[in-house]
Amino acid sequence: MDRKVRIVMIVLVAAAAFTGIWFGAQWWLEHKISKVLGKELAGLDTSCYVTDIGKVRVDLAHRSVSLRGVSIRTQHNQRIHRNGPVPVIDFYVERIAASGVSYSKGDDGQRRVKVHELDVISPTMQFEGIPGNSGKDKSADSVARKGKTNGVILDVGTLTISNGNLRAALWRDKEKSSYAVVGLDLSVSGIYLGGGGPDRFVSPEMTADDADAMLRETVENAGVSGVAMSLSSLDYVFKNGAMKMEADELSFDTRQETFAVGRLAMLPQYDREQYTLLVGDHTDWMRVVAEDVEGNGARFPFVAGEEMFLVDNVGVGKVTIEGYKNRNQLQTEKVKPTLYESVWAIPVGIDIQTITVDNIDVVYEEVSKGSATPGVLGFSDMRARVTGLTNRPKSPDQYYTIYSEGYIFGRALMKATLTMPAAEGNDHFTVNAWMGQMPATVASPATEPIANVKIVSGMMRYAQMSMEGNSREGRSVVNMVYDDLRISILDRKKPGHERELLTALANDVVLRHSNPVDGCERVGRGEARRDVHKAYWNFIWKIAFSGVIDILV
Repeated sequence: MDRKVRIVMIVLVAAAAFTGIWFGAQWWLEHKISKVLGKELAGLDTSCYVTDIGKVRVDLAHRSVSLRGVSIRTQHNQRIHRNGPVPVIDFYVERIAASGVSYSKGDDGQRRVKVHELDVISPTMQFEGIPGNSGKDKSADSVARKGKTNGVILDVGTLTISNGNLRAALWRDKEKSSYAVVGLDLSVSGIYLGGGGPDRFVSPEMTADDADAMLRETVENAGVSGVAMSLSSLDYVFKNGAMKMEADELSFDTRQETFAVGRLAMLPQYDREQYTLLVGDHTDWMRVVAEDVEGNGARFPFVAGEEMFLVDNVGVGKVTIEGYKNRNQLQTEKVKPTLYESVWAIPVGIDIQTITVDNIDVVYEEVSKGSATPGVLGFSDMRARVTGLTNRPKSPDQYYTIYSEGYIFGRALMKATLTMPAAEGNDHFTVNAWMGQMPATVASPATEPIANVKIVSGMMRYAQMSMEGNSREGRSVVNMVYDDLRISILDRKKPGHERELLTALANDVVLRHSNPVDGCERVGRGEARRDVHKAYWNFIWKIAFSGVIDILV
C-alpha cells in the first residue's frame, strides 16, 4: 500500500477513533448526569418523590450542559408516608442550560465548580407543606437535619431565570402562609456559594421557620455582585387566609440602584365584621394600598458587601388607608407597639434619607361600646415627607422626622411634624400640629357615635398643639381659638334623642363657649396615659384631647 494512502488511512482511523471517543464521552456524560441527577433529586425520599429528565445534552467543545423537561413530583399514592404526611411538590422546568463549566480540586481538597452562564427557562413550582408539630421529635428525615458541609465552592458568572411561576404554602405552628410569584424574570451576577452552609433537605416537617433558617444560613455563606428582577405579581397570604399582601409590577436593579412597585396593597380577606370575629390576635380591620412607588440610590443588603438597606429617595404617588374597629366585639389584650418601636423591630437595618408621598387619603371608623353607628374620622388630600428614617442610628440621640399636611374632615387644613427616636433606649417623641379654620359642626359625625356629643354650632379659628411623651405617658399644650360653641348630649339608648338636662348643664355651666373671652385667651394643658392595647395614634389623640378639654371646661 502506498505510503501516502497509509498515512491518510491512519489519520482517518485516528479521527474516527477520536470522534468516537469524543461523542462517546459526551454520551457517557449525558447518561451519567441524567442518572446522577435523577438519583440525587429522588434521594430526598425515593418512595415519595419521582423525578424525570426529558433530555440531557453535553457539548465538550463549549463546556456546556443542557437539560430539558426536568420535573420533580410527589407520587400521588405516597402523600401519606410511613413517617406521616409528606409535602406535595410539583416542579417542572422547560430548560436548564449551563455554559463554561469547569471543575477543579485544590491541594487542600477544596472542590470548586465554575459556571460562566446558567439559564433557567420557564420554571414552574407548586409546593404544599404540612402543619408543623412542635411536640414531635425531629427524625433523621427532618428538614432540620444537618450534615457536614459538602466542601464545594460554586462560582456562577451569571444566573438568568425567565418566565418563572412559583406557588408555595408553608406552616408556622398552626398558621399557614401562602406565596405566589407570577412572571418572574431574574438576573444575578457574580454568585458565590462558599460551601459553608448546612445540608438541608425537604421533609415531612418543613415549616416556615425551617425555610427562614435555610435562607439565613445560605446567605451567610453566599455573595452576589448584582441582581436585577422583575415580576408581574407577588401575593403573600397569611393569618390562615385572613390577610393578603399584593405587589404588582415589582422590579429592582442593584446595579442601577433602583426599585419600583406599580401597586402595593395589604388587603383583609374578610369583610369588617367577619374579620373582627375570625382573626383572634388582631381585631382592627385595615386596608392599605400604595401606588406608583419608586426608589433610587438603593443599596441592598447582602449585595456587594452591603449590610443594610440604604436608599437616597423614595417617592409614592398615592396611599389609601381604611380602618375599622367595633368595640362591641371582644377585644384581644394584644400589646400594640408605638410607631418607632415598629421601626426598631424591622429585622433588616434600614437607612432612607427621604420618603415623599404625594397624596394620602385616610378614613377610620369606630363603633363605640353600646353603639351601632360608627364614628368617622377622615384625612384627605394629604402630603407627607419623612427624612432620616433609620433603625441603625449612628448616635443614641438621633431622630427622624415625619411632616404631613392635608385636610381633616375634608374642611380644615392641618399640618403636623413628628420627631421619632431612631435608637432603642431613647423613648421620647414630640408632635407639633396646627389646624386652620373650620365650622365645628363638621366634627359631629365623629363625636356623636364615639362620645354621644352632637356639635350644634361653633367656629374654630385655629388650633395649635405641642405634645411630647414616651411609650407610657404624654403631655400637651394647646392654643385653640373658637367662637359660639354649643353642644347637645345624646341618649345612648335612644339614638338621636337629646338628654335635655345634661345638655343644659353642659352649655350653661360646664362649657366655655368661646376662647378668648373678654380679651383673655385660655391655654390648655393636659396629660394622658397610654393604653398599650390600643393603637399608637389613639395615644396621640388622647394627649391632644386632654389639652383641648382643659380649654373647653
